[in-house]
Formats: sequence, C-alpha cells, structure tokens
Amino acid sequence: YCYAAIVEGVPFANGAPNLTLDTPAMMELVAKHKVPVCGKDFKTGQTMIKTVLGPMFKTRMLGLNGWFSTNILGNRDGEVLDDPENFKSKEVSKLGVLEQLLEPEKFPSLYGDLYHKVRINYYPPRGDDKEGWDNIDIFGWMGYPMQIKIDFLCKDSILAAPLALDLALFLDLAQRAGKSGIQEWLSFYFKSPHAAPGLYAENDLFIQLKKLKNTLRDWMGEDLITHLGSEYYE
Repeated sequence: YCYAAIVEGVPFANGAPNLTLDTPAMMELVAKHKVPVCGKDFKTGQTMIKTVLGPMFKTRMLGLNGWFSTNILGNRDGEVLDDPENFKSKEVSKLGVLEQLLEPEKFPSLYGDLYHKVRINYYPPRGDDKEGWDNIDIFGWMGYPMQIKIDFLCKDSILAAPLALDLALFLDLAQRAGKSGIQEWLSFYFKSPHAAPGLYAENDLFIQLKKLKNTLRDWMGEDLITHLGSEYYE
C-alpha cells in the first residue's frame, strides 16, 4: 500500500508501527516522486501521556527509577498485538519515546538507570475500550522516592480517528503547497516521527504542537509564535 501510494503521487501517513518507510530505498522513492510523508504509529493514549509527563519530569529535574505500562484491549488491534512477533515493532515505538525525551546521556543520575517496561494484553470483553495503566517510580530532591499511578480508560478508535482526518487534510495542504519528503511538522501525531538524517525526532508533545502551528503560520506569512511576551512590558 505504501509503495502504491508513493508511485501514484499520493501523500502517505502510517498509523501503524510497521516499518514501511524505514529503508533508504523507500525514501529514495519518496524523493523521486516528490510525495509528502511523515511518521509512523499514531500517538493516542498511553504514549501521548508519556510525551506530556516526560517533559514535566525533565524540566523539574525529577528522576525516574521505573515506568511500567500495561494495556488491555479487546478489538482487532489488541488481538494482533497479542502475538509477540507482531508486538515487537509496537514495543520499539512505545519504548523509544522516553529515551529521546529524557536524554539519559545528559542526565545519567536522573535517568541513566530507568527501567521501562511496556505490555499489551488482548482481552476480548473490553472490545474497543482500551485501558492503559501506568506505575511510575520517581524521585525528587535528596533522592526521596515518590510514585504516580495513571489509569486511562479510553476508546481507541475515538482517539485515533481525528488524527487520521487531520493528517489527510494537512498532507493534502502540504502537497498543494509544493512540499515533499519528510514533513517533520506533523510529528505531533506520531509515536515515531520521521526526521531528516542526522536529526533526532522530537517527541515532546508541546514542542511538536508549536512546530505544527509555526509551520502553518510561516506558510501564511504570519509572525511565528515565540511566547516571549516582552512586547507587553515595553
């Protein structure tokens, strides 16, 4: 499907964690046909929460000992991901978010020994109602331990459908604006955003949103959002 879309000149967004675009050959094909593409695996539930809480921990210099995440899901997505072989690519996209956000190589005393575990369990009675449960072990000043518990009961398709609609509109806009290749400004929607070679893929939800808004403002010739606010005090 990805290959067919590209050779037909249709913009491509990957809502699943499979590696359809993650090869040099496919990116060469994208460049040849001048097609806009973005990331993979829609960021809707548990991982979205991580891209909100992760930046909070880092900005306040709160350490992390462990983050255990489990999900129960009863729809077709849950059934497919219950297979360990199918879960591998999903696990990579879910685990990779925190490492990029927290930068353990810069803050080894806070995040160097983080134990991060992710599980998905198929439970048919739940249907499309997904439950994501997180246990987060943090520590603060002088190493004092604390915990955060999150129980997110949600509907998987209700969270994902608006993302698909937004991406259809924005990718169409990008193509009509003459843009092609990786559209990093759409990273807001993905667990695994694509970025240019040599650049890291930003996962902070709020930075991603700022990039999206500023890209649209730039295309319209509007001033970019800086949040300085200094003009109000001059």
